[in-house]
Amino acid sequence: MKNLKSINNTVYVLVFATIVFSFCTKFVFGLEMNFKENEEFFEDSDGRAWEQSVRFPIVKGPEAKVVQRINTSIQTLLNRFKCDPKAELLFTSNVKHQNDGVLSLKYNANYMCRTMPNPSGYEGGITFDLSSGRIITLKNELKDTSSYDALSRDVIEKLLPLLKSKVKNYKECNNPHFSGEYYIESNNIVFLEFFSEHYKVFCEVSVSIPLNEIRSYFKADSKLLDNQGSSNIKLLSGEYKNSIRWYRKKNYNKAVQILRPFLESKKYLEYEISNEEALSIINDYAFFLEQNNNFEESIEILRYIVEKKPDRIVAYINLGDAYYGNNEIDKANESYKKYVELMKNSKNEKKIPKRVYNRLK
Repeated sequence: MKNLKSINNTVYVLVFATIVFSFCTKFVFGLEMNFKENEEFFEDSDGRAWEQSVRFPIVKGPEAKVVQRINTSIQTLLNRFKCDPKAELLFTSNVKHQNDGVLSLKYNANYMCRTMPNPSGYEGGITFDLSSGRIITLKNELKDTSSYDALSRDVIEKLLPLLKSKVKNYKECNNPHFSGEYYIESNNIVFLEFFSEHYKVFCEVSVSIPLNEIRSYFKADSKLLDNQGSSNIKLLSGEYKNSIRWYRKKNYNKAVQILRPFLESKKYLEYEISNEEALSIINDYAFFLEQNNNFEESIEILRYIVEKKPDRIVAYINLGDAYYGNNEIDKANESYKKYVELMKNSKNEKKIPKRVYNRLK
């Protein structure tokens, strides 16, 4: 970002401002969401021209205290990046998640004050409790300090390989820290890590983690866990019944295609694995994939299931079949042996299919 070219000192200060309000189609917890866009050009006392361009949300609604708290917090956030006296600023924000309880925003600020040798930038997130209008801080949603420490380690471990691949001057960005900046998006929590060894090097990387993968760190009543995946489980359940009909007709490809929009490309991670209905559907989807010769995709899902639910007996035979179909015989044997062990422990040995013994070495 560069300063605008200097303009003649004799020219009067030019101020051009346009304010545009655009309305979202959604209403959240009785709130109406608008965006205020403002672009302003001005000249300082030294004759240099600057620009301020901002786009930030404003909420309206019947709950005056809620509205006031949200708007005040957003304005306070915006003011963090304004220089005094005025200087260059580009600020944008977008809604990333909204339901009846939570509003989550991502923002980006690029700014330069007169005292700064170079422009600076910052990317972050802010999330509101729509019942009170207060900011939902990450520490208040976690069980305890140890959960916060464990989560920070998880994020840093995922951040380091991303940092190496995405930041050119990685050697100057070798001191990552957990900022706690986050926003919610598509049942994921996105952590924004911004750190710099030098003002010329920006080490900015985001890490997205499915909320259900780190649910154990959060309080049971955490607002961040509300409605995660629940809005789609009814749709998934309805489509599952349809896919079963095609499976019974031995049209495995059709059974897979019906469920694919809900579960492909790791979308199955969005569903709470402790939800028995969701778990059964995900398991059966993997089984349909195996029956349709989509072995590698089936293996990926079934490995996830047995990792999270090691007592899920049927997953082991399905995983063994998928490995066997993919010609990974040693891994197939491992899964079949675990299946046989669990079936014997549950006194269901007589129900073990003959193909399992025939395939075992």
